[in-house]
Amino acid sequence: MEVRTTGVPVIGARELRRAADILRRYKQGKQNLERRIIASPPGLCPVDLTAAFLKMCHAQTCGKCVPCREGTKRMLEILERIVSGEGKEGDIELLEELADTISSTSLCGLGKTAPNPVVSTLKTFRKEYEEHIFDKHCETGNCKKLITFKIDPEICKGCSKCARGCPVGAISGKVREPFTIDPSKCIKCGACVSACNFGAVKEV
Repeated sequence: MEVRTTGVPVIGARELRRAADILRRYKQGKQNLERRIIASPPGLCPVDLTAAFLKMCHAQTCGKCVPCREGTKRMLEILERIVSGEGKEGDIELLEELADTISSTSLCGLGKTAPNPVVSTLKTFRKEYEEHIFDKHCETGNCKKLITFKIDPEICKGCSKCARGCPVGAISGKVREPFTIDPSKCIKCGACVSACNFGAVKEV
């Protein structure tokens, strides 16, 4: 039986079934993605994958309740900082606190389950989170802003090709002597790696 109210769109059994089916498919897709994150093969960064998943969740929020709308946004901001090399002490604990608040106070299934992959990866890949935050290092190399390039002085021939190819002048040295990279200037574009014919430029 449909209830009609003047000026209010009619929501009947058909619309309710459709909404329930959409929510069911969303939950199923989210669970599958969560399992893929946990079982991510070598070469895929679980922190980066989790950030991508939460970005999708935040884009799907209806915005009705504050915990889901603002909470997922805040969690996404923290994850994006972490994969950009700007993570700081306390981020992990803040993610856990936000996840608990969002899942327990959101009004719908999306908000209640959106933090789950973050919680799961924090349990399974806590070491990787800590490496991103404290060591500014991504083992997989997927988080490009966490890559550091160094020139091996034992291999470098001092040809200056890397310095000439650097778009920001981050490489200096004397010809026929080992060159060095200034990390504060390096934009991590990888031009030096491509320019070197001797394999002296390494990702560390």
